[in-house]
Parts: sequence; structure tokens; C-alpha cells
Amino acid sequence: MVSLSFSDVYSETEPNAAFNKFHDWLCLLYKLCFPYKKVKLSTKSHLNWISKGIRNSCAKNRVLRKIYYRRKTPQNKHKYKTYSKLLKKCILCSKKTTNKKYVLNSKNTCKATWKVIQDEIDTKPQYNNHIDFIEYDNEVITFPTQIANTFNNFFIELTNKDIQDNISNNKSNQILNNSIYLSPTDEYDINKVIMTLNNSKSEGFDGICTKVIKACNKEIGRVLAFLINLSMVSGIFPDKLKFSLIKPLFKKDKKSILDNYRPIALVPILSKVYEKIMHTKLTSFFDKYHVLNHSQYGFQRGKSTAHAVFDMVKETLTCLNDNNYTTALFFDMSKAFDFVSHSLLLEKLEKCGIRGTALNWIKTYLQIDDNLLK
Repeated sequence: MVSLSFSDVYSETEPNAAFNKFHDWLCLLYKLCFPYKKVKLSTKSHLNWISKGIRNSCAKNRVLRKIYYRRKTPQNKHKYKTYSKLLKKCILCSKKTTNKKYVLNSKNTCKATWKVIQDEIDTKPQYNNHIDFIEYDNEVITFPTQIANTFNNFFIELTNKDIQDNISNNKSNQILNNSIYLSPTDEYDINKVIMTLNNSKSEGFDGICTKVIKACNKEIGRVLAFLINLSMVSGIFPDKLKFSLIKPLFKKDKKSILDNYRPIALVPILSKVYEKIMHTKLTSFFDKYHVLNHSQYGFQRGKSTAHAVFDMVKETLTCLNDNNYTTALFFDMSKAFDFVSHSLLLEKLEKCGIRGTALNWIKTYLQIDDNLLK
């Protein structure tokens, strides 16, 4: 049995050098244990509600139909029609049971319910993810590499747009005197965060999946705690974790227009561990000093859009009972996160108490060195 030592990682004092050594070791072992293998994918649809009994019943139903079509006697017709009705009832019951189990076991019941409805009513063919051509600067681009580079440059330009002048009058003057303290992270915190990761099949640029990280969390928990503590003490987010696989997700209208796509970033699994550790510390600090408004429902633990709707309905009914006017203002902001000003965000975080190495850590998280793109 081979024992793995991370002594070279512990000897490093620079976050990027330490993480690069650990990541190189991890990728090497991952490729040795899980080499790529060519497989043949089946084109047959696998529906969860189709059991072995239903398959056998469908085969028997086809036999009865074939017998009836050959000899259209009243007896053969009765057998085929009766069996066909019972089969339809069994299929309907199986669908209901499977869909109910899927909705109840899902984390987001609303999303799961809509997916079940869409699968039942959608008779269109499967969406083709392949992009044949795009239109950009009055040109039609068909070469795959040029299409990828055009998408990449387009998404980068979205985040680089400076909107500071348009919203400079909305800066908050409230400053929190208390500053955040990034307490050290231990192996227990790392294991807890890793086990809360979603079992998604998506992978980052390194090809490491979530299930493998969960399986070896006890072996890498200690070294990850060292790396994250070194990163937060230095205020530097590792450069290698900034690489993401960007996939354009088609939303609506014409497929050849770039504005009709939304970028989906597939970050490395280890980057999610770093982010969740920092998210826990920021959330704890904001809750302690009541930084966020009580009306903030998005991205808050224990709150959802259902709570926002409930409060809105409650406030509306109260005003109507008191014979007062009720006014509601709704905003539908397109690509809101793409147009967030990083400089304004960092300035607001500093006023909210995120200072020192914590602010520098977030700053390096948002910034990309030009040398990395070469």
C-alpha cells in the first residue's frame, strides 16, 4: 500500500505555489486511478417509470394486437382491448408514483414539478446544443474555434463594462466600525463543506468530479485546511482555481445572436470548497452585526421567494383593510450579475466591515492576471 505525503505542500509559504503542488499531485493520482475510457452510448430512451413488468406487458400487448389484426374475431378483440386498457392504467399509475417520488426527494420541489409537467407536455424533439453559426459585427462565423473565441470575448466584455458613473449617486454612506476576522479553518470544517456539495456530474477544467472528492475527503481534508488558511491569511485566492469552463446557454429567440445566450461557468470542485468556507465566514459576520436588510430574501438561509410573496400579500391586504392605497414596483433586470461593478462592490464590502486580508482575498478572487490568459 502506498502512502501519500504532502510534505512539499506544507513547506510552501506562498498560496499559489502551495496549491499548485497539491493540485498537480491530485490530478496525477486522479488520472492514474480514473483513466479516460471510450464507451458506446445507447440512443435508447431510459424512462424511470418503465419497469421490467411494464416492458413484458407491452410485449404481450403487441402480441395480442398482432393476433387480433390477423383474425378479427370478437374474442380476440375483447382480449386485446381489455388488456390494453389495463396496461394504460398500469402505465399511468407507474408514472404518478415515479413523478411523486421524484418531486418529494428533490431539494427544489417547484423546479422538479415544472420539469415533470414539461416532460409530459413537451412533444418537440430534443434541443440540439450544437451551434452551427453566429452573427457578430456584421459577419457570419461558422468555424468552431472562432465561434468559441467570439463567445469568450463577448462574455469578457460584458463584465469589463464600467457602469460606475451611472450609479455613483447610489453609494451608501453607512460605515460599519467592526471588521471581520477570518478565524482558522480546521479539517472538520473542510469535511463538512465537502459533504454538502451537490452530486453534480459537471466537472471543471481539471476533470475532477464531486463524488471522488467526497470519497477521499478524510485524506485531503487536512492539507486543504492548510491551503485555505494560508490563502486567507495571505489574502490571495489561488490563480489556478480561477480557470472555468464557460458554456453558452441558449435562452430565447434567434440562436445566431450572442445576446440570446447566458454564460454558465463550470468552476473546479476545489474552488467551490474555498468559496463555501469564505461564504460561511461572511454570512456569520453579516448575521452577527445585522448588515443585511431584513427584507433581503435572495441567497439567505431560511428565506425564499415564497416568504417575499407572503410578506407582499400580507402588506397589501393590510393596506386594503385600512382603506389605504397600495403601490408595487417590479424590476426585471437582464444580466444583473454580469453588470456588477467590481470596484463598487469592493467599496461597499469595505464599508460593511470586510477589510484587510478578507477584502484582498475577494479582490484577488475577482481579478485575473493577464499572464494567466496567455
